[in-house]
Amino acid sequence: MPANPVQERTFARFNKISVRNPDEHDFILLEQFTHYYRLAEVCNTTEGCFISQINNSRYYNAGEGADPSLVSTLFHCGLLQSICPSANLQEISKLPQGIYTAIKQYRTKVLKEQNRRVLLTIRSSYLDWHETEDETDCLKNYPSYHFIKIGMLKHMDVTPCTSIKTEITSNLSMVLPKLRAQSLGRIISKLRKYYKDSLIRVNYQSAHSIIISDSLSVISDQDCRKLQDYEAQFYGNDLEVSYTTKKAYCNYGSRDHRCTLCIDKDVPSDPMEEDDNSTDKEM
Repeated sequence: MPANPVQERTFARFNKISVRNPDEHDFILLEQFTHYYRLAEVCNTTEGCFISQINNSRYYNAGEGADPSLVSTLFHCGLLQSICPSANLQEISKLPQGIYTAIKQYRTKVLKEQNRRVLLTIRSSYLDWHETEDETDCLKNYPSYHFIKIGMLKHMDVTPCTSIKTEITSNLSMVLPKLRAQSLGRIISKLRKYYKDSLIRVNYQSAHSIIISDSLSVISDQDCRKLQDYEAQFYGNDLEVSYTTKKAYCNYGSRDHRCTLCIDKDVPSDPMEEDDNSTDKEM
């Protein structure tokens, strides 16, 4: 007879308690993503939003009056470049709770003004789907990755697009893994711009999202570790993405990244160099 026969049952009452993944969201169909991607290419906008272009890709920018549900969907799709919410933050009320709370705390604890308007400048990867024989049967997403810089609204240095894109993307589902890999590469290029003497702070971090803001003080050791942990996923290709995306990312990650798919690969142009020509100067 064991010394403590009830030991295995001690914490059984907690077994059914589940912790929700802060990055999870309702399932988004590939058709939904394609719909909004196509609308951006032809500059078909909705109230409170306008379209911009970075590196030949179109993105949405959400402002005062934008529908919170639409903002949430575009965010999870990886199709947002910026958000400039109204003073009551209504437009971002359906973003992940951790992100929403971090933005509220930034206004009250950093800006010291609860009603001061803020600007979120975003770099995201495109949404991904679990791979099945028929991609239309897939019912689970791999969440997008997000790099967000938050600051006080001064002005928006984003040029709206008013015309249809010169070259509309054909066979989007076929080229999406490459486009997604490029979008992941551009996130790592943003992360690599910060060092241990950078004047920033990390306002929020999860496995898929990180929020930073400018600071008067050098980044703390704790925040350095948060940046390193977030970046490590990209460096080792330990990303929560489909295998097809992993293979494509091996070609579009930073030149010095190391992963199990690196053997005998040819690395094309470095996305860190491509990103120097982007238009999101706020970041």
